[in-house]
Amino acid sequence: MGTRALIVVQDYDGTEIAVIYRQYDGYTTGLGDNLAGFFKDFSIVNGYSGKYDPEANGMGCLAAQLVAHLKEGAGGVYLYPSGTRDCGEQYTYFITCDNPDESPEDHAPVKMRCNSGYYGQMFDGLAKDFDGAAVEEAACPIEEDEDE
Repeated sequence: MGTRALIVVQDYDGTEIAVIYRQYDGYTTGLGDNLAGFFKDFSIVNGYSGKYDPEANGMGCLAAQLVAHLKEGAGGVYLYPSGTRDCGEQYTYFITCDNPDESPEDHAPVKMRCNSGYYGQMFDGLAKDFDGAAVEEAACPIEEDEDE
């Protein structure tokens, strides 16, 4: 059985654009690190500018690029209707950004939040700052055996 996860892509105002279901490797050092690596250099713009590489023309464009990145043939990755939850997921990743029109730099970096059904919120920040191993360790530290 795989570690299931949902990826919820939200617009600047919190409106859900896409819910992507991943059947396996949904844990922080799997899918979490994959998402962070994919998003780390992205700039979200309003109107294709070509000034940033890579860039997405809004969150809908980013969601489409994410599906293209994740999907490799039949199975494994599925699109679900907005609002879908309770699919057996152990992790939920929320992907968003601030409105680039309100940014002094005319673009915005990707933000990521990771929730676990067991540990609650595990990360909330810029995708480029996500480190799956550190997130996992902070959420469920390994206790040292005092007898050793």
